[in-house]
Amino acid sequence: MSDRKNLVLAAVFVAGLLVGWLVLGWLLFPVHWVNVDPWEMRPSARATYLDLVAEDYAIHQDKSRLEALLMGWPSADLAESLPRLITYHQRHGQVEQARALGMMMGALGTEVSHPVRKKGSALWKWIFSLIEVLLLTLLFVGVLYVVWRVKKSMEARTPVEQREEAGQKAVGVGPMPTSSPARVPEAPASPETTSSPARVPEAPASPQAAPPPVQVPEAPAIPEITPPPALKPGRQLLDRTVLEFHVGDEVDYTDSRDLVSEGRKEFFGNYGIAPEEWLDKRQELPWVFSVWLFDKLDINTKTVFLLTPGAWKNEDVRNALVKSSDQGEAQMLEIKPGSSFALETSGLYMRCVVSQVDYSSKADPEMAVSEIRLDVDVYRNTGAGIPSFLRNARK
Repeated sequence: MSDRKNLVLAAVFVAGLLVGWLVLGWLLFPVHWVNVDPWEMRPSARATYLDLVAEDYAIHQDKSRLEALLMGWPSADLAESLPRLITYHQRHGQVEQARALGMMMGALGTEVSHPVRKKGSALWKWIFSLIEVLLLTLLFVGVLYVVWRVKKSMEARTPVEQREEAGQKAVGVGPMPTSSPARVPEAPASPETTSSPARVPEAPASPQAAPPPVQVPEAPAIPEITPPPALKPGRQLLDRTVLEFHVGDEVDYTDSRDLVSEGRKEFFGNYGIAPEEWLDKRQELPWVFSVWLFDKLDINTKTVFLLTPGAWKNEDVRNALVKSSDQGEAQMLEIKPGSSFALETSGLYMRCVVSQVDYSSKADPEMAVSEIRLDVDVYRNTGAGIPSFLRNARK
């Protein structure tokens, strides 16, 4: 009875905790956000605010006005959000917005001050976070306690233990007399039983057949990586990294990097990879990827479309990519492990090698990608932006 009582109490405790947490925390006293700062809004609203501020700066060219509009915005968030927003406008052909954001980013540099948080709001957020952690801890401990009690109550006892427990609880009943069992006279041993058993001649051991040779499968041939062309003189390595995409990330996930100088004093551009076309409406089977290189000294963003073998054979997909490109032409490449390609702008040069491709098992073979990795080297043309007569004088 005690085990059942404890189990009921634990179940009531967990149920009351869940009801109190959901009813009080989500229905009766939910959290309401009021008087938020611009950087605390949802991503789409923050992007619209930054576009409006960049347009205002492009018109007035007033740095003090710009700093006042962005006062309190964390510099780390600006350093991450502005390049992504520039890349978004470049990919959608919105050159003016991208140029205005680039001018604003160059004017700000690292002078954006950090926000001054209100002590009261921060304290309440800290208190609510602590309460939530405590409730989760209590819920977890309660679930463990219920599981332990259920497991303990479900353990079966042996019949001997049950009889001993019943005998100990009986009142006025002494121990049962143990009488030795009656002896049965042993039968005289017959000479057949006393004599040693006759030996059965062992059958001659048959020779064991030799096991068949184990065939070890040959390792798949490693694709040869096509060596990229030799670098031209005057190029300086800016970044060397790996771009990758995994199915299961966000649908609009973009793996991108910013190209900046040492100390993050100068912004050169941006590059990355993102899924471009999907095989299904739920966007779980990507089969076309875009790899881009954005250069602040160049008007157009260079893009390469990577297609799975299934998408490469589909002429409709290839024609649609050509029509969607800004210049009416699209650089396309079939995804193959070891294949390489390059993108070049006025001031940047990027070399990419497809190091890994895993295809999804939810579609036909080689139709959709579940994981892709690119080894990337980005170089800067040190002579970009310098007039030709000065470059010749340097030589």
